[in-house]
Amino acid sequence: MDKNNLDIISAQEARIALGVKRDKETKEDQKDLVDLYLTDVHKESHYTYEFSLNKVAKKLSTIAEFKDLFIEGMFPDAHALKWYELRNRHTTLIRKWLLETSKPTSAHKDIAPVRGILAKAYYDLSLMSADDYNRAIRACIIKVPKQPTAATGRMLTEEELDALLATCEKGNPSRATRDKAIISIFRQVGARLAEVTKLDLADYSPDFSPDAGRLIICGKGSKLRTAYVKNGVRDALNAWIKIRGNADGPLFYNILMQDEPFARRIAPRTIYQMLLDRGNAAGLEHFTPHDLRRSFASRLMDDGVDIVTIADLMGHSDVAVTAGYSRRPEKRKIDAIK
Repeated sequence: MDKNNLDIISAQEARIALGVKRDKETKEDQKDLVDLYLTDVHKESHYTYEFSLNKVAKKLSTIAEFKDLFIEGMFPDAHALKWYELRNRHTTLIRKWLLETSKPTSAHKDIAPVRGILAKAYYDLSLMSADDYNRAIRACIIKVPKQPTAATGRMLTEEELDALLATCEKGNPSRATRDKAIISIFRQVGARLAEVTKLDLADYSPDFSPDAGRLIICGKGSKLRTAYVKNGVRDALNAWIKIRGNADGPLFYNILMQDEPFARRIAPRTIYQMLLDRGNAAGLEHFTPHDLRRSFASRLMDDGVDIVTIADLMGHSDVAVTAGYSRRPEKRKIDAIK
């Protein structure tokens, strides 16, 4: 690159192109560093991030031994601080000060842009050595303690599930029969919403087959598991297949306005809306498709089924995940105390 042409590009571009590390900092160059970093940040976060950088810069400006970190003649804010000259002792002090003056969550938010601008100086602008960067960044990590959160979702009682199915006893026959089969699978198999939509006719073994009532479910990560439907659930599925027909393809079709099955796979949003509408018709409190899965797990736990079996039925590899699905009422705790 021709050194005589450096005036047509920025000073930072020149340093990168020539591999030169600057000894003197100009106001324009330093502003470039802050502004360049902020261009990588979402616009809505610009103010918040710059506020945090100014907060840290202001603190460092009050310490006499750190005066050399600022560009002479500039107001000591984020644009005047030579971020690329920060070392481990500086970032350690910043971390300690933030934790002493604010909550861990706030300190975590304030130190995040410090990590970002150091990364910009090292990775994009080559203004720091690998050793200086790694040592400085090491102190820029503030762990936020996890806050206990209330369990989301709820368990539907057997009475609520019966009321939900009862709404399928009236209305357009094809739609009602399909909906009854879908709700029955949620209730007895505990499948995920996506798993129900992905079911094909070939995944179900009808009554005349050796494995009557078997259902092959494709779960997360394309993992297959086997479930079995019995009694009323099998009857509901058979009734739907009688309307659907025996053509290969999705198990559950869309239903046209004329109550005619349309050979296209039902969408998750269609099932979600169906459950919402039928829940309202039954006068139930709000629930989601995943609450039906929680209800399945909770009911089996109440029935004394071991957690490993429940995990297998739900497609969980970790029983701790299965245990988290329990939404059983507080009454069980009272009843457990003899």
